[in-house]
Amino acid sequence: MTYAYYIAAACLAFVAYRSFTKKSDLKLPPGPPKLPIIGNFFDAVKDTNPPETYARWGKEYNSDIVSFEVSYLNISHYHTTI
Repeated sequence: MTYAYYIAAACLAFVAYRSFTKKSDLKLPPGPPKLPIIGNFFDAVKDTNPPETYARWGKEYNSDIVSFEVSYLNISHYHTTI
């Protein structure tokens, strides 16, 4: 049983470390501000129509490409209207 606590503590420490360390020197497109650990999960799922969310973010950040993070996955979305 104590091994389970050590494993859980190690996982929690790893997630905290990954959340607060610099991830990359890559310049990503603009996007909404991120929260530690979960990124933009709640921003991405609170609306029922994701294309409208991406279009709104594109207008808000004045860019056809927006970047957001869900957990540790960086997602860049290209949205344009024809």
